[in-house]
Amino acid sequence: MKEYIEEMIKKIQGPLQAFVDEVERARFLSLLVETDNWLQSQSDHADWQAYEDRLRKLEVIGILLEQRLYERVEMVKKFKSAIEHYQHRLSLMRSGELKYAHVEPHHICQLQTLLDQYDMWLREQQMRQQCVEHYDNCHEDPQLNTLGIAHRLQSLHDFWSSIVCKNDPGAQRSAISIHLP
Repeated sequence: MKEYIEEMIKKIQGPLQAFVDEVERARFLSLLVETDNWLQSQSDHADWQAYEDRLRKLEVIGILLEQRLYERVEMVKKFKSAIEHYQHRLSLMRSGELKYAHVEPHHICQLQTLLDQYDMWLREQQMRQQCVEHYDNCHEDPQLNTLGIAHRLQSLHDFWSSIVCKNDPGAQRSAISIHLP
């Protein structure tokens, strides 16, 4: 348990810092310190169940915070992958691929503009995330909105489908699946 406490203290002050607000961080750090103090003073007299209960209490919170990090990383990967996928399909449109002959040139420009805007937006989000991770005095919201990234991804997908599939009744919708956390 001592190792878990030390590991989580490092994580909460490191990679997980950007995924908790000040109140959550303070509560979790307090619980970690309290458990560490208990280990040093009371653990010799405690039974196995007391250890288990305290560890589970810490793990419930720790797993939740680690899950936030994982979900965000995965959503960013999906977003980047979608942008790359759509950029490739745009290049096929520009090269005269018959499959996309029904898409008008001004719609191709709209799609490119939207992809550029979303790519820029994602880069800005990542820069803000790095600011939060590396500087305690950064005044950005520490919980970058994973759900917001998912909604932007869905919006991108919907806009793309509305343009590309609009005049092509036989067209299948893109196979990119988006699962909101």
